[in-house]
Amino acid sequence: MAAEPPARPRYSRTLPPRAVTYVRIRSLIDIAIVGVLLSAAILFLAPLSWRPALLGAVLALALLGLLIDVPLIDRLVVRNTTYEVDDDRVLISRGVLFHRDLALSTAQILTVTVVQGPLLRRFGFAKLALATLTESETLTPLPLAEAEALRAQILAVFPERAAVAAEADADA
Repeated sequence: MAAEPPARPRYSRTLPPRAVTYVRIRSLIDIAIVGVLLSAAILFLAPLSWRPALLGAVLALALLGLLIDVPLIDRLVVRNTTYEVDDDRVLISRGVLFHRDLALSTAQILTVTVVQGPLLRRFGFAKLALATLTESETLTPLPLAEAEALRAQILAVFPERAAVAAEADADA
């Protein structure tokens, strides 16, 4: 009898249910921007005889995004993103078809930044950006208070890093 594959980790913290709305709006904006840019490129660069077919392909891709990405994939992305933060590491698990588990040692984290763009601010969310020497990772959308609490928790592991971060916040 074949051994079953190990169960993928499901960490204790999840993204809030309201995050689905944010991710959907972000996907709609992305689809609109890509559609406009591709259409403009086609109108200016493509030969006249190819334009109808190429514009039809852009329309089909936009409809595909509206019918599959926005209602289905965005919900799965939010539902399947879990994370945990403790004194030793930050654990992030995400993905359905292509699953990714990430473990960042707090000793390797160089900076922790809380970022809020206009859309994130409108929903009361923020992006937690973690940077190490070799990679950077973001966890988004998190409620602003939770993102700030996680930043403080990660920085508190190394008090000298927290002092540098506080000094940088004061300068900003």
